[in-house]
Amino acid sequence: MLLLIPCGFPPERTEAELPLLTGLPGWDDIPAVHILDGPAYFNRPGPRVVDGAEILADVLHQ
Repeated sequence: MLLLIPCGFPPERTEAELPLLTGLPGWDDIPAVHILDGPAYFNRPGPRVVDGAEILADVLHQ
């Protein structure tokens, strides 16, 4: 599983940049790829870090 949570990129921008990764060797061997909202839930300290942990738990338990 690969989690894409870049700092400073909202999910829409991450998705737009995805072709930079999909052409790399081994990309097709990754069983699951998830784009998460790093700036909103993961990259800054604060109350939303709890929401980020819940999102992460949900993704990992799929």
